[in-house]
Amino acid sequence: MPNMLPAAFQPPEFPALERAEPDNLMALVQALATPPWEATVEAGDTLDVLLSLADMDAQTRTEVALALTVEYDLRRLRPGHRLSVDFRPDGTPFVVTLAVDDGVRIEVTLDDTIASRTVTPSALTVERASQLLVNGSIYASLDRARVPARFAVDLAQILGETVDFRRIFKAERP
Repeated sequence: MPNMLPAAFQPPEFPALERAEPDNLMALVQALATPPWEATVEAGDTLDVLLSLADMDAQTRTEVALALTVEYDLRRLRPGHRLSVDFRPDGTPFVVTLAVDDGVRIEVTLDDTIASRTVTPSALTVERASQLLVNGSIYASLDRARVPARFAVDLAQILGETVDFRRIFKAERP
């Protein structure tokens, strides 16, 4: 049976949504047609050379470098870091992003005023639970269970108000 709509059917109107004007639609098509420029930093690369490969003029390259310097020490630029440039529909750079270690990104927005900011990834919480029998010292028991050594220090800080570890350790010594 073919899908047929009744003759009186009217699609719902969405007053909050405006119809795109042909000029706006063309701008959207141009923006999608201009993919971001991307490069991975390799040994010997400098920020200026990479930005010039993205077809930036000297003045813009200088402004971007100064804005990045506010957030990041460019002497720490290393192979493997990623640089990308997003463009406006008219082909001018709009956002320059430098992705550095541990997912941290430095973004420079090229508007009337140039602004930079550091974007850190959101922390990921991983829950781990286990049981362990303390046989001998707590540290040795944690070590046998392959628990990171820093956990012993954290455990002492967490339980420090409840358990008097100094008294326990004095009682265990002969």
